[in-house]
Amino acid sequence: MLEKSDLKNITDIIKKEISPVKSDIQNLKDTLNESILKHTEKAAQDILNEVRPEFQSIKKDIKKIKNDQKLIVNFFDSEYLTLRARVERIETVLSIKPLQNL
Repeated sequence: MLEKSDLKNITDIIKKEISPVKSDIQNLKDTLNESILKHTEKAAQDILNEVRPEFQSIKKDIKKIKNDQKLIVNFFDSEYLTLRARVERIETVLSIKPLQNL
Protein backbone atom coordinates (compact mmCIF):
# COMPACT_ATOMS: atom_id res chain seq x y z
CA MET A 1 0.00 0.00 0.00
CA LEU A 2 1.15 3.51 -0.76
CA GLU A 3 2.08 5.76 2.06
CA LYS A 4 1.54 9.46 2.35
CA SER A 5 5.13 10.22 1.37
CA ASP A 6 4.80 8.03 -1.72
CA LEU A 7 1.67 9.93 -2.79
CA LYS A 8 3.44 13.23 -2.20
CA ASN A 9 6.39 12.08 -4.33
CA ILE A 10 4.03 10.97 -7.10
CA THR A 11 2.23 14.33 -6.94
CA ASP A 12 5.55 16.19 -7.15
CA ILE A 13 6.64 14.13 -10.16
CA ILE A 14 3.32 14.75 -11.93
CA LYS A 15 3.52 18.50 -11.24
CA LYS A 16 7.11 18.53 -12.52
CA GLU A 17 6.11 16.73 -15.74
CA ILE A 18 2.96 18.79 -16.30
CA SER A 19 4.62 22.18 -15.76
CA PRO A 20 6.37 22.34 -19.19
CA VAL A 21 3.19 21.13 -20.89
CA LYS A 22 1.20 23.88 -19.18
CA SER A 23 3.77 26.41 -20.32
CA ASP A 24 3.64 25.11 -23.93
CA ILE A 25 -0.15 25.23 -23.91
CA GLN A 26 -0.11 28.83 -22.63
CA ASN A 27 2.40 29.80 -25.35
CA LEU A 28 0.24 28.17 -28.02
CA LYS A 29 -2.82 29.92 -26.64
CA ASP A 30 -1.06 33.30 -26.73
CA THR A 31 0.20 32.68 -30.27
CA LEU A 32 -3.27 31.65 -31.40
CA ASN A 33 -4.84 34.76 -29.83
CA GLU A 34 -2.28 37.00 -31.56
CA SER A 35 -2.89 35.26 -34.87
CA ILE A 36 -6.66 35.60 -34.53
CA LEU A 37 -6.28 39.27 -33.64
CA LYS A 38 -4.07 39.93 -36.68
CA HIS A 39 -6.47 38.15 -39.02
CA THR A 40 -9.44 39.96 -37.52
CA GLU A 41 -7.72 43.33 -37.90
CA LYS A 42 -6.84 42.54 -41.52
CA ALA A 43 -10.39 41.42 -42.29
CA ALA A 44 -11.80 44.57 -40.70
CA GLN A 45 -9.36 46.73 -42.66
CA ASP A 46 -10.31 44.96 -45.90
CA ILE A 47 -14.00 45.55 -45.23
CA LEU A 48 -13.33 49.19 -44.38
CA ASN A 49 -11.33 49.69 -47.58
CA GLU A 50 -14.14 48.09 -49.56
CA VAL A 51 -16.88 50.24 -47.99
CA ARG A 52 -15.01 53.55 -47.78
CA PRO A 53 -15.60 54.58 -51.43
CA GLU A 54 -19.31 53.92 -51.01
CA PHE A 55 -19.40 56.18 -47.95
CA GLN A 56 -17.59 58.90 -49.87
CA SER A 57 -20.20 58.62 -52.61
CA ILE A 58 -23.01 58.81 -50.05
CA LYS A 59 -21.41 61.87 -48.44
CA LYS A 60 -21.27 63.64 -51.82
CA ASP A 61 -24.90 62.76 -52.50
CA ILE A 62 -26.00 64.09 -49.11
CA LYS A 63 -24.09 67.32 -49.68
CA LYS A 64 -25.74 67.74 -53.09
CA ILE A 65 -29.19 67.06 -51.61
CA LYS A 66 -28.61 69.67 -48.90
CA ASN A 67 -27.57 72.25 -51.50
CA ASP A 68 -30.61 71.42 -53.64
CA GLN A 69 -32.83 71.73 -50.59
CA LYS A 70 -31.43 75.18 -49.81
CA LEU A 71 -32.02 76.25 -53.41
CA ILE A 72 -35.63 75.06 -53.35
CA VAL A 73 -36.38 76.68 -50.00
CA ASN A 74 -34.83 79.98 -51.08
CA PHE A 75 -36.77 79.90 -54.36
CA PHE A 76 -40.14 79.31 -52.72
CA ASP A 77 -39.37 81.78 -49.97
CA SER A 78 -38.66 84.55 -52.48
CA GLU A 79 -41.71 83.56 -54.51
CA TYR A 80 -43.88 83.74 -51.38
CA LEU A 81 -42.51 87.15 -50.44
CA THR A 82 -43.10 88.45 -53.96
CA LEU A 83 -46.64 87.09 -54.02
CA ARG A 84 -47.37 88.53 -50.60
CA ALA A 85 -46.17 91.98 -51.70
CA ARG A 86 -48.40 91.79 -54.78
CA VAL A 87 -51.44 90.78 -52.71
CA GLU A 88 -50.82 93.60 -50.22
CA ARG A 89 -50.55 96.09 -53.10
CA ILE A 90 -53.79 94.81 -54.63
CA GLU A 91 -55.51 95.04 -51.23
CA THR A 92 -54.26 98.61 -50.85
CA VAL A 93 -55.31 99.70 -54.33
CA LEU A 94 -58.76 98.10 -54.06
CA SER A 95 -59.16 99.08 -50.39
CA ILE A 96 -59.78 95.52 -49.33
CA LYS A 97 -59.26 94.45 -45.74
CA PRO A 98 -56.66 91.67 -45.40
CA LEU A 99 -57.97 88.25 -44.43
CA GLN A 100 -57.30 87.09 -40.92
CA ASN A 101 -54.54 84.57 -40.52
CA LEU A 102 -55.95 81.08 -40.25
